[in-house]
Amino acid sequence: MRQTPARVFLIDDHPIVEAGLKLGFGLSNAFSLIGSERTHDQALNRVEDLNPDVILSDLVIAGELDLTYLTQYRTLLPKAHLVAFSSLPPDAYAEKCSAAGADGFVSKATSPHELVAALTQIMEKAPAPEAPSAGDPASKELIVDGVPLTPRESEVGLSLARGQSTADIAARLKISKKTAAIHRDNLRKKLHCRTSNELIALLARNLSGRLGS
Repeated sequence: MRQTPARVFLIDDHPIVEAGLKLGFGLSNAFSLIGSERTHDQALNRVEDLNPDVILSDLVIAGELDLTYLTQYRTLLPKAHLVAFSSLPPDAYAEKCSAAGADGFVSKATSPHELVAALTQIMEKAPAPEAPSAGDPASKELIVDGVPLTPRESEVGLSLARGQSTADIAARLKISKKTAAIHRDNLRKKLHCRTSNELIALLARNLSGRLGS
């Protein structure tokens, strides 16, 4: 049994939904809302740093339905519980969301109490995947200029230092080009580089001893 509330990140473009979540989570000590964004692009720039236990995402943002974002969240945070939260009919979309990487589908028609119960059930039915083993290169976290990188940032950083393009990185890591570019831009901001070329030069200097591995 968890000793602390599960940390939830919300992606939804209606402020009233966030208010409803806070109300629902206030009825239980099982979940806490740690952040929210109203667009997928903004969310993709934040979720990896926040590392939530649950990503709760609407399917229609700004009038656009795009299930590929579920796959991007799953790729960025494979250990998080990914839940579609929508007013669309579950019979028509639950299976599609599952195919895109979601662990469950919760209708917005549910009450706050039902939402908490549904999320609890999803977390119990879909335990988070195990972390990579120590022998998996993805589990090796690098430090660049005194700044620790996450395992995924380390992978992307090494690839950039080797001169690989975002298209090459996307193909090797089986992620979209957009997601690879997001990782690159996050690294640039994290390492205080003004341009991508400055980032690549910094990575190459710091990781020169690992470029052949």
